[in-house]
Amino acid sequence: MELKGFDFGIPALFIAISSTLVGGAFLIAALLDVVRQGGSRVGWNMPTAFYVLTSVVLMDMLALACLWAGPTDLLYSQSNYGSPIFLGASFLFIITTVILVRKRSGPGTGIIRAGSKALLIIAVLGFIGIILALPGMPLH
Repeated sequence: MELKGFDFGIPALFIAISSTLVGGAFLIAALLDVVRQGGSRVGWNMPTAFYVLTSVVLMDMLALACLWAGPTDLLYSQSNYGSPIFLGASFLFIITTVILVRKRSGPGTGIIRAGSKALLIIAVLGFIGIILALPGMPLH
């Protein structure tokens, strides 16, 4: 099965762009919350889930770069397998973030919790779009 055409390009762009923008906004908000609540102390109490959520956004940025660096006619000749690998890794990091943020409370964790849920919804919707656009499915 080759990933090409609308069966991959549009949903992958949706996942990569949406996750980068939404995840980046939640990361900035969480960082500002940690600085605001713990900035007077000597060391910051940064939640571990913050670093994993940062990895999610970076993986989606790499997937976006792979999509843009592909052939000029992206939607009709997509044969770049870097972006599915980055999107899959991003999904695993989202699951890890959801698990890690449940075990901790403190500055920024509420924002990270909301951000990880938003990114999980974006990823699931994008993967549903990819599945529905495969050959033999309704959107192909």
